[in-house]
Parts: sequence; C-alpha cells; structure tokens
Amino acid sequence: MGAGPYCRPRAQGARRRGAADAPSALGLGTTYLAVPMRQPPPNRINLGVLLTVVALHAAVFAYALQAPAPQSAVAPQRSEPAATNPPAAPHRPPQSPATAQDKDSQAVAEPVLDDPSREFTPRRWHDNQVAAAQAQDRRRFGASPELAPAAVPAAIERRLRAGDAAAAAAAAELQEDCSELGNMAGLAPTLDATLLSGLGTDTQALVRTAFEARVRRLAQRQQRCAAWHAERERMAQARRDYAARSDADTFEKLRTSLQLEPPTPGLLERLRAELQSLWESQSQSRVGRALVLQMLAHDNEAQDRVGLRLLLELAERDDAQVEFAANVLSRGFGQLPPQPELALHWQRRAAELGADAAIDAQLTDTTAAPAQIWAWHAWRIWLNAHGCYVDSVRAEDALLAADLRALEQLGTRLSAPERLEAGRLYLQRRQTFGDRARAIRHCDTQALMQH
Repeated sequence: MGAGPYCRPRAQGARRRGAADAPSALGLGTTYLAVPMRQPPPNRINLGVLLTVVALHAAVFAYALQAPAPQSAVAPQRSEPAATNPPAAPHRPPQSPATAQDKDSQAVAEPVLDDPSREFTPRRWHDNQVAAAQAQDRRRFGASPELAPAAVPAAIERRLRAGDAAAAAAAAELQEDCSELGNMAGLAPTLDATLLSGLGTDTQALVRTAFEARVRRLAQRQQRCAAWHAERERMAQARRDYAARSDADTFEKLRTSLQLEPPTPGLLERLRAELQSLWESQSQSRVGRALVLQMLAHDNEAQDRVGLRLLLELAERDDAQVEFAANVLSRGFGQLPPQPELALHWQRRAAELGADAAIDAQLTDTTAAPAQIWAWHAWRIWLNAHGCYVDSVRAEDALLAADLRALEQLGTRLSAPERLEAGRLYLQRRQTFGDRARAIRHCDTQALMQH
C-alpha cells in the first residue's frame, strides 16, 4: 500500500472534478503530486498526512452543512410585502388548555386590528386599567402609586396647610369624587352570570377582567372616601385656611366658598359676579364651567342666554367640555330646558370623543346603518380596553358585555362588504379621534407611560 496507488488516482480525480471539488480547491492535490514517483514506496502509511486529509474533509463537510444559513437570512428581502401576501398561520397541534399567559402571548402575536374584541388580551386589558387608574390618581390628587388610598386625604391636607395650590384643587376634586360615589361605600358588586351568556370564551375573559378591575378600583375609591369622611372637618378647615391666604389661587377661593359655605342670601350673586370677572380676565375652562352652572341655576332668562352662549363657547374650543355641554343640552339644567336640536350635534361630537352616554344615543338611532352600529360598539370597546372608563360610576362590565355581544351578533349578520365598511368606519374613528378621546379621559399613551 504505497503512496503511488493512493495519490495518483486522487490527483487525477481532482483534475477531472475541477474547482467544484472542495479538497482540491484547498490545495490537497498539489501536496501529493509533489512526491517523486521514481523513489521506492515506503512500507507504511503516512498517518500524519492521512489524518490531515480526514480532518480537512470533516471541516469542509461541516462548512457545507452551515452554508444555507446566509441564504435564508437574505431570503426575506425577496419576499412580497406582508399586506399583499400574508404568511399562512403556523399549524398548531392540539394542546391541553393553555394558561392565561400563554393565551395572552398568542393573542398579542396575532391581533385583529379592525376588531377590538380580538385585539386586546385580558393581561393587556388589566394592565391598561391599572395604569389609567394610577394616572387619574396622580392627575386629580397628586397621589403616587405607592401611596395607599386611605392615606391620600391626610397627604392632601398636609400639602394644603403648606399653601400648595395643587393640593387645594386636589381637595376640591376629592370632595366631588366622594360626593359622586355617594352611598356606594358598602357596595360589594358581584358579576352577574347572565352578562356572560352568548359570549365566546375569549370575550368572557375580557368581561371578567373588566369586572375585576372595576371592583378593585371601586374598593380603592371607597377606602379613600372613607378616610376623607373621617377627616372631613379637618379638611374643610384646611381649605378655609388656604382660601384666607393672600396668595391663594383665586378660583380655588371661589370653589371653596361654593362647596363649603352655607347658602346665605346674596352669596351666589356675589360668587357669580366674581366668577364672571375671573372668566373675562383668564378664560379658563374650569372657571367657565363653574360660571355656566351658576348662570343656568339662576331664575333669570337673560342669564340663561348668557350661560347657554358660554356653554357653547366652552365646547367649541375645549374637547374636555364637549361631554358636559352635550349632557346639559340633552337633559337641561336649572332653568334651562332641554335643547334637542343643539343636543344632536354635540351628542355626536361627544360620542366621537368617547362619552359612553353619548354613544348610547348613537346606538339608539334607528336610521343608522348596521355597519355604523357595529363601529360604535367597537369604538367603545377600544376605549374601554385602554382604561378610559376606569372611574365611571356606571357598571362598565355590563356595558362591555353588551358591546361584545352586539359585535358578535352583528358580525354574523353583516355581509362581507358591510363588515369591511364597519371595520373601515371603526378604524377611521380611531385614527381621527383616538388620541383626542384618550387625552381628555387621561388614558392616553403619555399618561400611561408615566405610570
């Protein structure tokens, strides 16, 4: 077994295969051809050379196995755009029931953007409600997420006694919130099982998550208001002391008088005149709203006209006042009777900005097309998913269940063109009013990112 029989055939074979043969390209054939053929062959195999050849062959073979990787990395550049040729969903074999986290991961990976009932997972829904509640507490009461709800009134009182104008506003907000909560202090709501009837498993999970978020939020408000009631007199005195300061915020002085002073003769007339003077000098929406209510509460036709004109002016220039204007116009207030013709326009605007009562009015419109009705339900679900109704005293889980059920039922009845139109209307409303609606309800991206 000399070198000749092993080297010559492989060298000739290398010349026949040419550059396509990887070992020859690495110079192995040249090494063998350099051996003088007239010398007598050795009596044993050159193990060093043989091992070198085997090692290089193994290296080339391993390289060949890895070669397709760069090609696959380049392949996506030649693929069609996802919107034109979407990839088929991967096949998933039957599995045991997944955990909530697994379901969330799957749903997030494949959201249905023109259907909010299939865009948000329960986990994302829960996180949005928590973040929106924290954003509201910081905006209204200056409360950080680390501060327990029951500790909020005492914290506001300390800041108020230090002359903090923001704390004076927070004290007024707290009184309004606890007055709105009213007799709900001992309420322990339960989820009505009938709300879930007719809903799919995924949408039932959304309703349960919304209910749990509402119960948790209600408990927080109850704890905060219970502490406020216990310290009500101290808080009221702190507000009076603040209002007596020479550097106190003018509007908070007036609001303290409106909320705390007894209705003595001439008080409302004096406060109304001061509010009007403040409005003319500053034109702040918070001042204008209080002035509107005072104007309309007075039994004077001339002042009613001034109050109505001011109400429309507020709504024209401030999205945050549109829902207030729509409610006053549709229901009336004080001596002002309902204004149905004006109410139609402002109810529509309020619905576009997410007012759920105004959306109810759009849903009862018998002239609305089914696609439009579907889009209104979808719009309210989308806002609900972002925590925009987290502080509503209404049972939002009941509204959510109704919206989800309507979306499913309408979806089975709409034709394919109607369903496309419904999705288009919803996405258009979301694009046009989504940021504005979330901003005025403090459930926008900026507010959520701060928490």
